Amino acid sequence: MAFVLVDPSGSHLAALGEGGALVVGRSAECALALADPTVSRRHAELVGARDHLTVRDLGSRNGTFRNGVRVQSARLRAGDTVTFGVVSVRVAQGGEQPTATGLVDPNYGAMRPTAPRHRLTPDRPVPAPAPVPAPVAAPAPVEAPPAPGAPGEEEPQPAILAERGAAAPQELTARRLALLLEATRALGGAADTAAVVSRVVTAALRTLDADRAAVFRVVGGGGARTPASADPLARAPAEDELETAAARDRWDADLAVAGATPLPRSVARAALARRAAVLTVDASGDPRFSGQSVLRQRVRSAMCAPLLAADGTALGAVYVDSGDPARAFREADLDFLTAFAGVAAAALENARLGERLRREAVSRENFARYFAAPVAARIAASEAPARPGGERRTVAVLFADLRGFTRLAAALAPDEVADTLSDFLSAMVDCVFRHGGTLDKFIADCVMAQWGAPEGAPDDADRALAAALEMHEVLAALNVRRAEAGREPLAMGVGLAYGEVFAGNIGSERRLEFTVIGNAANQASRLCDAACAGQTLVTDALRRALRRPAPPMRPVPLAELPGEPGPASAYAVGPGDDAAPSSAAPAPAE
Repeated sequence: MAFVLVDPSGSHLAALGEGGALVVGRSAECALALADPTVSRRHAELVGARDHLTVRDLGSRNGTFRNGVRVQSARLRAGDTVTFGVVSVRVAQGGEQPTATGLVDPNYGAMRPTAPRHRLTPDRPVPAPAPVPAPVAAPAPVEAPPAPGAPGEEEPQPAILAERGAAAPQELTARRLALLLEATRALGGAADTAAVVSRVVTAALRTLDADRAAVFRVVGGGGARTPASADPLARAPAEDELETAAARDRWDADLAVAGATPLPRSVARAALARRAAVLTVDASGDPRFSGQSVLRQRVRSAMCAPLLAADGTALGAVYVDSGDPARAFREADLDFLTAFAGVAAAALENARLGERLRREAVSRENFARYFAAPVAARIAASEAPARPGGERRTVAVLFADLRGFTRLAAALAPDEVADTLSDFLSAMVDCVFRHGGTLDKFIADCVMAQWGAPEGAPDDADRALAAALEMHEVLAALNVRRAEAGREPLAMGVGLAYGEVFAGNIGSERRLEFTVIGNAANQASRLCDAACAGQTLVTDALRRALRRPAPPMRPVPLAELPGEPGPASAYAVGPGDDAAPSSAAPAPAE
C-alpha cells in the first residue's frame, strides 16, 4: 500500500510505499525539505511498510508529534497527522504505486526555501513540547551546520544591528560573539536588578533589531522549580504571575509605565513552560500565540527566552518582537537570544544576591544594636518574617540601674542629662555584648539584658556574672573621667537571676519587641532594686548554675522574691558586701 503526505492546502508532498524511506528536514539535501525555522536541518525519518509508515525523530530541537503527542518513534496510518516543529502533514492513502526510491514523483522531493512556510492549522491540536530539565545557563545545543561549501543550504541571516544582508557564516558568528561579549560586560557592571533588566532590554533592542523588548518578572507561584517529568504546560505561569520589569520600543518609549499597552505574554508563558527559548515567525498565524493581544498589537515575529537561576528557578523571561515581515527573526537569532538569556540570568541572580547581602548588612547593623555580633548575623540571614510569639527558654537575666539619678538629673541641664545617660548606657551595653548577651531594653536609667535567647549556651550564667562585674569596673573608669571634668560620680546596683522564662516577640503586628517574661526577670529586677551602690546581688539558682570559679559571695536574706515561697536568700558580690541591701530583711535572731 502506498501512502501520500499532504500539506494543509491539500498539495501532495511525497509518497512512500513498502520499503521506501525519506528524511524530513529544513536542509535542501533532505528528501522532504520544509522551510520553517522550527524544523531542524535533519528533523525526522519516514519509512514505508505494508500497512503503515514509521516516523523516527532524529534528535530535533522542537520535536516530532503524531496527532499532537510528541513521539520518538511511532506508526502512522491513513488519517494521522504528523507534525515537525509546527509544520503539520497529513498521511493519506495513495493510489499510485511508488518507485523503488519511495517517491511517486520527483517533484515531491523537496520544498525549496522559497516555498510558502507551512503552519499548524487553527483547528489542529497544538503539540506539547517535551520539558527541558536543564536550566538555561549557556546556549542550548544546536545541530552542527553543514560543512562549508555544502550545496543547497544557506545559513539564516541573523537580525543583528539591522544588518540582514549577505554575509559569510564565519563573519556572522564572530559578530554575534562580539555582541554577546559586549552585552556581558554591560550587564556585569549593573549594581542592582533594576539596572540589570534595563540593560537587558537595551541590549536586546540593539543587537536583535527588534521593535520592542521587555523583561518579564515571575511573581507568585510561577517561578517555583518543577520536576522535569511533570507536564510542561502545567508549569506555565498565569497572566497575573508575569510582571513587566522593564520594556521599551525601538524609539526609546517606556512601555512599562502605568497606562501603557501591555505586551503579549503568551510567548513568555510558553518559554517559561518549556524552560527553553521560543520563536514564532508569524505570530498572528501561529495557533500557539494567536491571542487577542497578539492580533491587536500586530505582532509579526517574536522570540522569548526564559531567565533561569542556577537551581532551575524561573526568574523571568526576555522577550522581543517585530511587526515588519522583512525583519522576521530566524533560528540564528534564537540561538543568540538563548545565549544572551543565560548571561542575563546570571547577571540578574548576582544582582539579587548583592541586594540581599546589602539588606542583610542593614539588618545586621540594626540587630547589632540589640544582640551580640554573631547572633545578629545569624538573625539577619534568616528569611523568616518576625511575628508575635515565642518559646520557653532558660536564661540569665541582668538589671543594672543607676542610684540617685533622679536627684542628679534635676540639677543638670537637659543636654547634660542626655550626655550622662548616653555615656552610661553605651558603656553598659558594650559590657553585655562583649560577653555575648542580648540587650533587652532600656528602662530610663536602667539596662535590662539576658543570656539564653534567642540562642543559649551552657555558660550563660557565667557570662552574665562576668558582664555584671565588668560593668562595675567600667563605671569606676567612667567616674574617673567625670571627676576630671568636675562632674558628680555615678553609682549603680546590679541584680542577676536564672530560670525559665517566655522569650519571644511581644506587641502588635505594627510594632514588635523581643523580650523575656517570667519569674527570673522579676527576680533580677527586685534584686537590682535591693542592691547597694557598687553591689551585685544574684539568686541561688544563678549561683548553682555557674560552671567556672566565681568570686566570693555572701548570703543575704531577703523578705521575699517573686516565685519564691516565704523568705528567700540572695548572694552579694562586690565592694558593697559589707553594706546591707536596701530591701533586706533583718537577720534572724540567733
